[in-house]
Amino acid sequence: MRTVARLLALVSSMVSVLTLLPGLRGVAGTAKSIAGALSPITALLGGIGALLGLSVRDPAATAAGSLGAAVAARHIALTSRDHNGLEAVFGPEWEAGLDRSRWLRRRWSPLPVRIPRDCETEQGLVYAQVDGNALHCDVWQPPAGTPRSGLAVITVHGGAWHYGQRGGAMRPFCALLTGRGHTVIDIDYRLVPQAHFPGQVMDVKRAVAWVRQNVDADRIILYGGSAGAHLALMAAYAPEHPDLHPPELSPDTELCVDGIIAAYPPTDMSLFLADWERRQPRTGAVNRLQARIADYVVRQQGIVPEGGGYVPLEGILPSFFGGTPDAIPDVYRFGSPVEHVTRNAPPTLLIHGDDDHLVPVEHSLRLYDVLCEHGVPVVLTRYPQSGHAFDFFLVPISPPARSMMYDVERFLARLAAI
Repeated sequence: MRTVARLLALVSSMVSVLTLLPGLRGVAGTAKSIAGALSPITALLGGIGALLGLSVRDPAATAAGSLGAAVAARHIALTSRDHNGLEAVFGPEWEAGLDRSRWLRRRWSPLPVRIPRDCETEQGLVYAQVDGNALHCDVWQPPAGTPRSGLAVITVHGGAWHYGQRGGAMRPFCALLTGRGHTVIDIDYRLVPQAHFPGQVMDVKRAVAWVRQNVDADRIILYGGSAGAHLALMAAYAPEHPDLHPPELSPDTELCVDGIIAAYPPTDMSLFLADWERRQPRTGAVNRLQARIADYVVRQQGIVPEGGGYVPLEGILPSFFGGTPDAIPDVYRFGSPVEHVTRNAPPTLLIHGDDDHLVPVEHSLRLYDVLCEHGVPVVLTRYPQSGHAFDFFLVPISPPARSMMYDVERFLARLAAI
């Protein structure tokens, strides 16, 4: 019993303490996100370890178990903390008249979120043809008997503009949103080197045009994460910009959207310039080996296009924009969503982890300030002790992922009622 107590206490304390460590990168950053998602389990294990430690009079197990349980419980409390963002934007009566079946009842619960399994999905539909490349999407329809909200939500995956595909980590959210009565259109878009900026923004606009013609919906919402959030913001804030307009579409094609949800978005490329020197290429045998392993992994996973491959962090932006920040500063400025905000921008929900080391929370803070200056309805939700893509892991039990969906569902319910 003493061994079991110590093992449970040790696992709980070691895993939960990861949530306290800021600035973790790479594999360590992923471990931190998984630790946050596992916090309900580590809290339980720590509590059991502490109680067993008390029963066998083992101070070490009792202390370690108590520490693990306390740290995990604190993570749950911090990431599930309520806020008044929607009330501040839409007024104190913002919930009046809304269909409460369209959202989670509680921001956090010890019971896992049920992911709907009976959604109707049409896969592999072609929404555009560009330079001989077919761009595909999956259309998720609400289950039979579920009242429809009238919203079409276009989801734009992340992946640093170089990697990724529809489905994957977005599938739980597609299913959850569809279960609330929303129609979800999960899209692919061209990746580097198939397309560079602004080609990928145009692909998102092509999806908007296709949805407007082919999906029965009253309103269109864009929902992107990371690089996908950047593309969605650019498309939403500059719907009529001639330099971002798909050439095959008529100039009078309606490309405006009715709302946008942006998770950990790059919004102001100037914020990357300050640490440009720190991001310069690293050399050495270890780094070359890491690069080769990473290249093998992304190719095996099939998340890179033909001709693509792993790109080191310092090469992501130059590869996407076509040059370094000091060589083409105007392009980086033009590619920043904050530069395209007007008073006509759609209502915006910004989602960010405070411990995001890839896209620091300052990006969302900067965009929030600019949107407020222009009088655009905007809600900023921040999640303590959470890093980049914190919502990718163990969605049914993850406190920050569940808290995020709690906010997303209420934001969408409000937009559906406008």
